[in-house]
Order: sequence, then structure tokens, then C-alpha cells
Amino acid sequence: MKHVSQRDLYIVRGLPGAGKTALVESLCSPLDKMYSPDDYMVDERGVYAYDNSRVQETIDACQKGVEKAMQRGVSRIFVHALFTKHAHMQPYFKLASRYGYRVFSCVVERHHNGRSEHFSSEASEDESRELRRKRFDIRL
Repeated sequence: MKHVSQRDLYIVRGLPGAGKTALVESLCSPLDKMYSPDDYMVDERGVYAYDNSRVQETIDACQKGVEKAMQRGVSRIFVHALFTKHAHMQPYFKLASRYGYRVFSCVVERHHNGRSEHFSSEASEDESRELRRKRFDIRL
């Protein structure tokens, strides 16, 4: 019997500052690929610079990167982003279905001194932290 390696897509979501990147970096092996729309939110020097006008562009670039990794057959792919709504993950579910990947999603919540902490200075100025918290959608 021929062994077929399993292909997995891990969607890691959470509010800004929750620790999504730290978690993914701790789980990734050198053979894995990790993507985030934030990877594409850099200025001309390669320094992270949030720009609300570029959000859709960075989301699209991230999805294209994930699709290219799936086309190459990368065994484990991690995507980490805010994903406040379940619908924001749908393009990744469709890619996983098309390329034969299992999907796992998790919500990251960092704890500081016994309390949950979701936010950092990454929160955009035009959207309050409380609004992000209220619109964060979790389906069990």
C-alpha cells in the first residue's frame, strides 16, 4: 500500500496581541510554511507599517501565498490573522478543499497575570478595541 502524507492547514486566529505569531512560530518546523496578511503590510524598507487602505491587498496576497504552497504540496501550512468573522476564513476552507488539506482552526488568547489579554498597539486607530472584541465571532 502506498503511503500518502497528510496535508494540514492550520488557521490561527485571535485579536491583536493575543500571541498568534508567537504560537505559530513555536509550532512550525523548517519544512512548514507560515503566512499572515501582516507579512505583506511592510513599507519600502521591509518594516511593518499598518495601513488600513492596504488591508484587502494584504489579505489577497496572503491567500495567494497559501495557494502556491498548497500547489507545491507543502504538508503543513499555518495562517495566522485576526479573522474576526468565520466568513473571513472561507477562502482558506475552499483552498483546502480544492487541494485536499484537512483544516484545523484555533483561537489564541494570551494570559497575563491571570487575566486574558487580547490587544496591543497593533489595533488600528479607526477601529476601537472594544468594537473588535464585540465583532469577534466564535463557532463551536
